[in-house]
Amino acid sequence: GLIILGPLAEFRGRLYVATMHRSAGCQVWRTADGVVWEPVVGAGAATPAGFGDPDNRSMNKLLSDGEWLFAALWNDITGGQIWRSADGLTWEPSVGPGATTRAGFDKVENTGVTALGLFQGQVFAGTGSVHCKDGVELWLSRDHGVSWEPVAGERFAIQTALARESKYFLDMAVFGDALYISTGDQRTGGSEIWRSRDGRMWEPVVGAPSPYRAGMGKPSDDMIYDLEPFAGRLYAGVLNYLREGGALWRSDRDGRVWDVIVGGDVRSHTAGFGRATNFGITRLAVYGPHLYASTSNEAGTELWRSADGVAWETVVGPEASVSSGFGSTYNRAMNGLFVYRDALYASTDNPSAGGEIWRWVPVNR
Repeated sequence: GLIILGPLAEFRGRLYVATMHRSAGCQVWRTADGVVWEPVVGAGAATPAGFGDPDNRSMNKLLSDGEWLFAALWNDITGGQIWRSADGLTWEPSVGPGATTRAGFDKVENTGVTALGLFQGQVFAGTGSVHCKDGVELWLSRDHGVSWEPVAGERFAIQTALARESKYFLDMAVFGDALYISTGDQRTGGSEIWRSRDGRMWEPVVGAPSPYRAGMGKPSDDMIYDLEPFAGRLYAGVLNYLREGGALWRSDRDGRVWDVIVGGDVRSHTAGFGRATNFGITRLAVYGPHLYASTSNEAGTELWRSADGVAWETVVGPEASVSSGFGSTYNRAMNGLFVYRDALYASTDNPSAGGEIWRWVPVNR
């Protein structure tokens, strides 16, 4: 069955959700009203599960550039792929079999495309690799995914400091006049944030040689899953692999000065919003006047919100009217957190009953 529901995205007025399937390949579903869902990749759709390859088990990102919907895939066998669709129903390869660019950007060690971003009319794609022999790679497309060119990677001797030490690029966000990208699983511990004002030249804002060490000085804070602008600052949600509680960082208005708001060595007593079992703060979304942050927790995911980024209240969790995991301890994480038609949607990781989608329209947003 469907094990995990993953990222969410809006395209041409509909909400899309990606899935992971252990054996049959990933799927994509969509809805026009948040209630009735139809498959567009998978059984019953014109495009088979996994885009015809069962080794395409998971979909890491969905991104719309306004004209095309892009899906970024993980494939341990042939390398990561990207597929695109102009209508949400008919799909074609952008990176992978049948495309100009082969799977893994012609490198099988690029086992996943793990980050997608849109900046100055260009689509950016970052890779992830369990092998990590020579780091990860960053690519861009100027023609909506028809062709791709390298931006960073040891293989091309381009911007090698950006790509050399990481196993994953995890998220991208536009903040001010720059594109920001987060990393995960550094060789030396911690995670980093880099930025570029032209998509070509990159500088670290967290990680050497910036004033801040990787992980903001805490090596076990090593996966930055989400970057989200809110109220003139950029926020970063961080997972702690030692399960000491997730962290939340934020920048100043220029994106250069960073502080730890939750967790880290500076505020260790607040890690995981005061619960170490919240080992990751992994999804962020702006809804109304609040920034929302979801957690990864084996006892059930939680959802928190803040109007100023400093004072937080729980809206899904032990102290809230909605209990942790939306009532199920198997809902361990929210893999998608997205605003669609004035409601907040959350897609869950549930290894028992299968992933779920929850919709929330609070009285007081």
